[in-house]
Amino acid sequence: MTTANSKTTEINPRWNEGQFEGEEHAKPRAILPRDFTEITNHVPRPVLGWLDLTTKERAEFDYLDTEDKQWGAQFARYRGNVYDLGEFQRYEDDYWHGIATDSYFSATVMRLEGECDYVVMGRVYS
Repeated sequence: MTTANSKTTEINPRWNEGQFEGEEHAKPRAILPRDFTEITNHVPRPVLGWLDLTTKERAEFDYLDTEDKQWGAQFARYRGNVYDLGEFQRYEDDYWHGIATDSYFSATVMRLEGECDYVVMGRVYS
């Protein structure tokens, strides 16, 4: 278990690139606590494809309703759950590449390894 400092991070950097010009609402921001606890064993896990999932696991991803979406999706198993790596948001950090919030106080983080065929997963909480 390690403790590290985080910083205020733009969850979706496209807001600053003008992709959503003309939007009248506020830009979304993720503000992580200044001090958070990080839990990971730094073990690379294989990135899985649609055919690597069981039928029960596939049923969890009903939004992947076409073959194109299914073949393009990538997954990872971590702590008894299957995560769609496409659901992680880009996270500007020295180590982690993506973040998926679990609650107001915790999140699952991921780092792609090699040529994106392995992923290191972890949890952060305050």
